[in-house]
Amino acid sequence: MARLRQSCGVSMMFRELPILERFGAARDAGVEVVLINVDIGDLRTGGPGLSGVPGRETEVRAAVTRTLDASRILGASRIHLGPSRVPPGTSRAECWEVYRANLSWAVRQAAGHPATTAASFAWRHILQEHFSP
Repeated sequence: MARLRQSCGVSMMFRELPILERFGAARDAGVEVVLINVDIGDLRTGGPGLSGVPGRETEVRAAVTRTLDASRILGASRIHLGPSRVPPGTSRAECWEVYRANLSWAVRQAAGHPATTAASFAWRHILQEHFSP
């Protein structure tokens, strides 16, 4: 019989705790932290986000670095570089080049690190307004 695997978002668990404390509480409760999302910046509040936005490369790279550090501490095996929107006055092609450069940089940073890097290819089919390869 196949082993049943379940997933949950740690951000939705232990809501009485600040977000950074939720990961430790989840681990203490026996939840294996497998994936941590790289910060998406202002995407949730209607902004363009970070991952594929020209001019925000420094912010993305700082967020990737923080996420790799967190994954090491929590034992997560993957980090996820999520979607962003195409900002007004910017082409999808420009965003794609920035996303590729940021993803490439993240992969190089993860070399020799226990975490691998994942990208948001599925988002293209979910939210057309978002940029995702």
